[in-house]
Amino acid sequence: MDRSRLVMRTFNSPTGTLTAVAIEDTPDNSDGLCVLSFGPIDNERTKRFLHRHFPKLDPPTEGDSQILDTLASDLDRYLVDPMHAFETPLAMRGTDFQHRVWDLLLAIPAGETRSYGEIAVELGEPGASRAVGAANGANPVAILVPCHRVVDSRGMLHGYAGGLERKRWLLEHERAMSPLFMSAPSANV
Repeated sequence: MDRSRLVMRTFNSPTGTLTAVAIEDTPDNSDGLCVLSFGPIDNERTKRFLHRHFPKLDPPTEGDSQILDTLASDLDRYLVDPMHAFETPLAMRGTDFQHRVWDLLLAIPAGETRSYGEIAVELGEPGASRAVGAANGANPVAILVPCHRVVDSRGMLHGYAGGLERKRWLLEHERAMSPLFMSAPSANV
């Protein structure tokens, strides 16, 4: 019998409330963070995601969670040092293509950006910019899987589930601490 459970916690951040959901006690030990979104747990995007990927599990409840404790520590450290390497295990659900895109997002250093087209080229699918954008938009784990580091072909901010002001804040926060940008004039984003 599957005893997997969804555990949730909310966090306050400079960009507003964050809601995290982790899956724990999985039979195959694939426990990890599956959602980190802006806003309360009852936002439509989070509810749809959980219903689609975990239809047989009870809705998330607050409770003890080593995964969410690690996330709390990671977020605190990120606010002080955006170059911090996150230690929270991930248990993201998505298609193979989405996972390929998300893996490339994880490789973008803090303080840097890539365009949808650049990611498509890195995937070996130069015509797939729109598909990359869709996969980027489907990312269920904000901040840790840094979809905020993806910009349009002109380097301008474009689309972000958390809103462009949050995207701008995250990029400016990272650039303020990045050795790459600390001595350079600030870029317009």
